[in-house]
Amino acid sequence: MWSKELELDYRMILNPHVLYVLPKLKAKGYKLTIASSSSMENIKKVTRQCGIASYFGCV
Repeated sequence: MWSKELELDYRMILNPHVLYVLPKLKAKGYKLTIASSSSMENIKKVTRQCGIASYFGCV
């Protein structure tokens, strides 16, 4: 059984360059999307936790 105590903090494993690159791509007008086999719930959780959800127009 999965424990909340063991829940992963995705900010700790996010590549630091992502926070540098995403705003630059958005400023240049790139349309960014996420393609994943993860559940929509998990994708939203991870992108919100990492502070990057606003950079993606489509998941």
